Amino acid sequence: MPLAYRDYPVYNGKRFTDGGIGDSIPVRQAYAMGARKITVILSQPLGYHKKPGRFNWLTKQLLKSTPALADTMQARWQDYNASLDFIANPPADCSIEVIA
Repeated sequence: MPLAYRDYPVYNGKRFTDGGIGDSIPVRQAYAMGARKITVILSQPLGYHKKPGRFNWLTKQLLKSTPALADTMQARWQDYNASLDFIANPPADCSIEVIA
């Protein structure tokens, strides 16, 4: 998590962070890349939906040097829930197995 470490890992001159921040459940990305049989492992029980953050002001303050990251973290709940919706209603050419 971006708030848990002092410096971001750097690779080829670019700073990186946990991929789960940008896409908690990358099922839609897998589909966009051509996957049609997808297995998703959830760390939460089926039926769980993420709620909006309660401390967005604090996130913005702590990540003021990386505003795009702060914005991504604040919208994370929407992305997570959109992935759950995709899992519940996949396109006709896609089958998704869920382990929760």
